[in-house]
Amino acid sequence: MKTVCLAHLSDISRYLLVFMKKMRVAEKLIPAIGLLLAPGHVVKAQSNDIQELGYIAPPDSLVEVDANLYINKIYNVNSVEETYQIDGYLEFQWIDERLAFESESADSYLIFENDRASEVMKSEVWVPAFEFVNIQGKQDTQHFLISIEPNGTVTYEERFFGIFHTEMNFRKFPFDYKKFVVEIEPFSYDENFLKFKTLSLFPDTSDTCKALDTTLGKDWNLTGIKVVTDTSSYGLPDAMTSGSDGGIYSKAVFEVHAKRISDYFIWQVLLPLFLIIAASFTIFWIRDFGTQIGIGFSLMLTVVAFNFYSASILPRLPYNTFIEYVIMFGYLFILFGIIAATINHNLEKREQSSFDLFKVCRWGFPASYLLIMIILILVNLVFETGTMDLVNNCG
Repeated sequence: MKTVCLAHLSDISRYLLVFMKKMRVAEKLIPAIGLLLAPGHVVKAQSNDIQELGYIAPPDSLVEVDANLYINKIYNVNSVEETYQIDGYLEFQWIDERLAFESESADSYLIFENDRASEVMKSEVWVPAFEFVNIQGKQDTQHFLISIEPNGTVTYEERFFGIFHTEMNFRKFPFDYKKFVVEIEPFSYDENFLKFKTLSLFPDTSDTCKALDTTLGKDWNLTGIKVVTDTSSYGLPDAMTSGSDGGIYSKAVFEVHAKRISDYFIWQVLLPLFLIIAASFTIFWIRDFGTQIGIGFSLMLTVVAFNFYSASILPRLPYNTFIEYVIMFGYLFILFGIIAATINHNLEKREQSSFDLFKVCRWGFPASYLLIMIILILVNLVFETGTMDLVNNCG
């Protein structure tokens, strides 16, 4: 029995060797055969119904989409990078009459979640791709669903996280306002195929923004919300557009307007800075020149430290902020105080004049600084209203 089995094994091994040699030959012939058969396959593919290729055609008429954004939280606001993170829900709704079905109850509808929703989107339901225009990096989608109502109304909803960017205005910092913006566009279909119709942002302002206040944490106070439909124009080739107006895409814009809570900066930055400048005026009451110069330069270095701090919490800007103006005038008054002390010392040393410069500086410097601060506050914080499109609809 062992001899017979060995003989069979020998035959099997020979068959395997012959089969493997044939396979090597076949591998060399496959590319040539593929070239011969390719035209036939192309013709066959063209004759197949386009649905077999996994393509789901959009509706024949213009699709009007309602978009709803529910913000759970806006956090990690980075003033230097001008970015912020959003945790929220996004919902799109439109009507596709091809998906209408008969139902015993008008309130009944079909729901597909996550993997099942992904399968439906690939094979049965047309769902346009929407993108965040101002997102930084990759969008993190946790869950999503598709629901279909008997009349063909399709609802797509997802839970998302993302880092968004919007240019911020810091002219009034730390008394500035911010717009936290979310911009959404269809990825493939221009406004001849798809338009945003009704937009909603939740929580709304019906309860004086108390619900919205919880979304921004302790650093911001909500002043209002704003939703608008807009368009974006792109220079796309004619082959990718639907007509002469191609390349114009409908855009949904959601804005949350907020005012910075400035208490920290008032007590930890501005008040100490004002006290430092006031302390620099004491050199006019001291007669020792060495002490005057020592106080002046020590306070100058202290103001430099405040300048480094303000530079670390703000981006590089082509304009000056309110706090930078305060620091800049602090530099100037300390410098002028040192210069005045030097001039007065030389006058006293030469005894060529009975004029006491310090008598003028003792009251002139504080009065001048106070006047400049009042003008600075009026110009930057009271009368300047055109630097921020402020919305105040929080009752």
